[in-house]
Amino acid sequence: MCHSDKMRLLIKAHIPACRPAASAPQGADSWPPRFHKLLLHFGPHPDKPSGPASCELAFCDARRFGRLKLVDGDPAGSEAITKLGFDPLLEMPSLEQFAAALAARARGAARLKPLLLDQCFCAGVGNWVADEVLWQARLHPEQLLSGLQPQHVAALHAALKDVVATAVAANADSSKYPDDWIFHVRWGKKAGSLAGHKIDHLTVGSRTCCYVPALQKLIGGGAAVKAAKPAAAKKRRSKQPAEDELQQQQQQQQQQQQQQQQQVEDRGEAEADAQAEGLGSKAEKELNTAAGKPAELWQQKQKSCTSMLCCRVGH
Repeated sequence: MCHSDKMRLLIKAHIPACRPAASAPQGADSWPPRFHKLLLHFGPHPDKPSGPASCELAFCDARRFGRLKLVDGDPAGSEAITKLGFDPLLEMPSLEQFAAALAARARGAARLKPLLLDQCFCAGVGNWVADEVLWQARLHPEQLLSGLQPQHVAALHAALKDVVATAVAANADSSKYPDDWIFHVRWGKKAGSLAGHKIDHLTVGSRTCCYVPALQKLIGGGAAVKAAKPAAAKKRRSKQPAEDELQQQQQQQQQQQQQQQQQVEDRGEAEADAQAEGLGSKAEKELNTAAGKPAELWQQKQKSCTSMLCCRVGH
């Protein structure tokens, strides 16, 4: 049986004394097994007449993450196999080799949980296995590889080897897993506790992670990842007063412009009133002048007549 997450390769041999597979109910131990995506039927081996009369191979994949590929030639030489990383069960590298492999991938923002799920790094590790490894090693799922110290690498190496070996030895029977495993409380994103501390869930690399924040803390360069978020929030908060001050200045400028405009309007009204008043006085004066002209003309005419009369009398 493969120890990948939710994927299994099951082989069942049939001998003449056994019940045919087609008549078996599909229960927990039924055949064909539940969630099987491929079922291959094999007849008796021509070179082993005393062997099983028939054999069936079932590929089970409940989450449909698996792939099947038909290869022409030696499967071990196909690209799908050659690109796989080491097998933690069959060919776990030494601590020195493991540390070198981690160091080779410690570039930029490379994080621990996505690395464990990368089949090109280590083959056969699924989501819950990765969570268990990180819990046993007391490492945060988002931990940067560049922040790992030798003691952390050693803890990760030991936990990866132990968790995979224990799960395979139990034949993926969760009732046989140790009681202190996070496996027992990780499902469903429900609230729970482990070792006296609250568990929590987060998403890393599009996969759900279960961990214990009080015991699985970011270390070294990983702390900068979390610290960057409050710093960014602080930057946003510090930006807000500047925006308020700018808005206040704009309002003051608008008020000043309105005051200036009002002053111009008031000055214009005053000038218009003064001009209108001047025009009124001039018109009144002209009117008075026009009204006084007949009297002046009469007086001039009267004087002229008197002079003529005097002249005649004297003559």
